Amino acid sequence: MEEPTPSDRIRSALLQLLEERGPEKTACPSAVARKVAGEAGDSGRSEDNKEEAWRELMPQVRAAARELAEEDRIEVTQGGQQVDIDEASGPVRLGLPSGRSD
Repeated sequence: MEEPTPSDRIRSALLQLLEERGPEKTACPSAVARKVAGEAGDSGRSEDNKEEAWRELMPQVRAAARELAEEDRIEVTQGGQQVDIDEASGPVRLGLPSGRSD
C-alpha cells in the first residue's frame, strides 16, 4: 500500500476534525494545520518552530479545503455565509455541508 501524500493527510485530517466536531460546528483552517503539524512528530521543536511548522501548512490546508468544497464534502463560510475560499478576504471557517445526513 502506498504512503499517503501530504495532501491526502491534510484532507483526511480536515474531514476527521470536522466529523469529530459534528454537524453545525466549524473549524478554522489553522486548527487543521496545527493538527497535521502535531501529527508530523515535531515534539522536539521549539515553540517558535512549531508555530512556523503549522503556518507553512496553511496554503496546503486552503488548497485541500478548496478541493473538498468543490467535491461538496465541506462548506467554506465567512460571517455565516457560504463563500468561495479563493474569493474570501479574511478568516474563513470550514464545516460539514448543511443537511448532511451521514
